[in-house]
Amino acid sequence: MNSPSANDEAEVDQKPDDERTKERKERVIHARIPPGLEEDLKKLADALRMPVSNLIRNILHDTVSAVDRVGQTVEELVDGVSGHVGKEAGDLRRKWARYEAQRGRPAPEAPRPTTKDPLAAVFGFQPIVLNVAAKCAVCGKELARGARANLGLTDRPGRRVFVCDACVPASNE
Repeated sequence: MNSPSANDEAEVDQKPDDERTKERKERVIHARIPPGLEEDLKKLADALRMPVSNLIRNILHDTVSAVDRVGQTVEELVDGVSGHVGKEAGDLRRKWARYEAQRGRPAPEAPRPTTKDPLAAVFGFQPIVLNVAAKCAVCGKELARGARANLGLTDRPGRRVFVCDACVPASNE
């Protein structure tokens, strides 16, 4: 059995730091946790017969994936409810106008639909490649998973704003 010579070890150590860093595939994150949580994680890892680090990695990965799915589902639900409420409001206005007309009263003036600028709160755009299907907030174009798009950056919580390249406002310069 040949053991590495001192020269072999010196060659390994002479690799530039950036090359050694590129060889690493995973990153290490340190976190402070309460003692009780540490005990629970160790017990669970022991019961699952896996290292604590793998358990924590799996928990983080699953949690981030679940939060992303929930965010997408909630966004779709809000869009659906918003559309339904708008339709119901229009139906109710028409019914009220018919009721008023039957009584010989002038129909109330329908409120003008407010067209909210979908980019009003956006202060900039970040080009991205979508990992989920989306719609352009300006023109409504379907943006497929893997398509290039632009994420509208805002300082407010709420729905994400995706915009196709054609709808990104042009520079005034």
